Amino acid sequence: MKSISLIIIILSSYSIRAQEVLNPSGYGAWGSVEEQLSSTDKNELIEQLGISSPWKTGNDESIDLNLFHVLDINNDGLLDVAYSGMYAEGTATFFYLNKGSQYEQSDMIPGGIIRIERLPLSNFLEIKTHLRPCCAGSVHTHSIYLVHSKNNGIKITNLNNVDYYEDTLEPNQQIKKTRFVTTRPEYKLRATPEIDSELKNWREIIDGNTVAIYPKGSRGLAIAESTDETGRVWWFVIMDNNIKPIKSLIYYNDDPKGSQSMGWMSSRFVDKVD
Repeated sequence: MKSISLIIIILSSYSIRAQEVLNPSGYGAWGSVEEQLSSTDKNELIEQLGISSPWKTGNDESIDLNLFHVLDINNDGLLDVAYSGMYAEGTATFFYLNKGSQYEQSDMIPGGIIRIERLPLSNFLEIKTHLRPCCAGSVHTHSIYLVHSKNNGIKITNLNNVDYYEDTLEPNQQIKKTRFVTTRPEYKLRATPEIDSELKNWREIIDGNTVAIYPKGSRGLAIAESTDETGRVWWFVIMDNNIKPIKSLIYYNDDPKGSQSMGWMSSRFVDKVD
């Protein structure tokens, strides 16, 4: 019951945290969960992880100590190691659990960690990741994970995913969170707070700065706004995707978690809801 309550609290606050930097230049808001070690001690600890570690693939044997973090992941009193950074053609996070005499590689999660904290009154770690697009892709994903100890290891639960297009403009003017529903048969989610019909998309699905077209009855949450040169007010929104978009560059039918989508939407033809 305690874990269920924690998950509900996290989900209810996630949309607030989604307005963090869309394209973080680096990873590592580790706060108080990380143990501070000297470079020598940290390097010696990392060497114990073994040659199968992800950063030792190919001929590159160099180690960037800034990508490794020492912390008690499963709250057993032993110092574990997390690697969070580049892997293959993208980013990933690997966990190595301290078993006393050796380290064992546990589960991994896609994306690099941009924030991690231990939740109050619990042994749960809440982790936010940023998964960059791979292989000429254009969709970024922010995810929230919950990590806790289970059966001498760890259990990782994916709570939420929010996708956004590569060129989405970061909002800088927050507003009181407002839930809404679209009222037009077709309503557009855009990468920038303006109407741009000239830009040609190489995917030839949607032109202009449109990244998705939503049907009437689509729900979302506005968390920021911007006014263009015509006086039109644009909301930066997180769409629930309660209804499948008519067209989209960022929505995937095979996502079992039903990802939300971020972008800009005109505030004109929507109804506010409780």
